[in-house]
Amino acid sequence: MRGLMLDGRRKSIQPMAQRLPDGNMQALEQFVNQSPWQRTPVRRRIAERLVQVVKPEVWVIDDVAFPKCGRASVGVARQYCGALGKRATCQVAVSVHAATDTASCPLEWELFLPEERAHDTRRRTAAGVPDEVGHVPKPRLTLGLLERLAGWLPSVPVIVADCGYGRSVCFRLALEERGLSYIVAVEPKEIARPAGAKPELPPYQGWGPPTLPRYREPARPLHQLIDAHTRFEDVT
Repeated sequence: MRGLMLDGRRKSIQPMAQRLPDGNMQALEQFVNQSPWQRTPVRRRIAERLVQVVKPEVWVIDDVAFPKCGRASVGVARQYCGALGKRATCQVAVSVHAATDTASCPLEWELFLPEERAHDTRRRTAAGVPDEVGHVPKPRLTLGLLERLAGWLPSVPVIVADCGYGRSVCFRLALEERGLSYIVAVEPKEIARPAGAKPELPPYQGWGPPTLPRYREPARPLHQLIDAHTRFEDVT
């Protein structure tokens, strides 16, 4: 804990041990890699304490990227790296942050295991990935984090996320099914109909199967629904 909290650019084992007067690199490495202590009770207590202090107005879903030079760490692959703004060799974690206008802190997170790494038996063994851990898409990882936090904490505020999650229809529907309020970014090519559009039932002609309700106009990309007369509303 002292190594993580002290000043220093790198927070890996060797530089942390070097910064501490009583640092022991071998002992610290063994503790981090092999100790069987359960992380869940610790994370739950941290989340409870942070929520009391921050009093979040929203929970922010986002990816956190860790650029890497080598390829031995768990989940390292060439993928989009937000820290660098481009594709690069990195690890990616899905996270849920408690946030207000003045504060932000992570409540829970999970390392993302790319599909290519999930099926690489040699690299899985070398990195110590448990047999039961496999590739899980990021939206499903996030839903697991939200369910865990909802079980720990007294209330869930509005969920916000960028287009990386908003483009997933299944993710948006899953949030609705859980009764969670959310605001997510979507891509301009997302299709929709005006709020007042209603399906109409054509009259039955007397032959063939019964007619089904249908919309008079097809759904259009979102940007086509905006014109000079579109009224926007601020939501606070």
